[in-house]
Amino acid sequence: MKKLTAAVVVLGALALACERPKRPLPGVADPRLMGYIDRPADGSTVGPEFLVAGWAMGKHGIARVRVYLDDELVEAATMTGARPDLDAAFPQYAGTGPLHGFGVLVDAGPRAGYRTLRLEAVDRRGSAMYVANARVKIEP
Repeated sequence: MKKLTAAVVVLGALALACERPKRPLPGVADPRLMGYIDRPADGSTVGPEFLVAGWAMGKHGIARVRVYLDDELVEAATMTGARPDLDAAFPQYAGTGPLHGFGVLVDAGPRAGYRTLRLEAVDRRGSAMYVANARVKIEP
């Protein structure tokens, strides 16, 4: 098992060292991905059900985003909102389509207290990368 793990680490490092990999390995960080959590704002207090909204962009377009509460996947969303402001701010990604925004309702269930909300963007080629996080306080 150690040899297999070492091989995966080496292959991942090689993929990152290449300027233009033909096909990125799934789960390998892709510096061409970026995003932001608009809601809730960092440091906000939220109820057990709350809206997570934001945006993500990438050189190859974004297929979906995954929302994590601490390290647990709680929701996934496709890109459904047009964000012409982002096309103007990041013209290098404007050709990937007009939909860069998303919104999804998260049910935190019994989790209460301070939690870390993370956003992972997945592009159309399968590359995935954490692109944003926010700290929230969940009140019952």
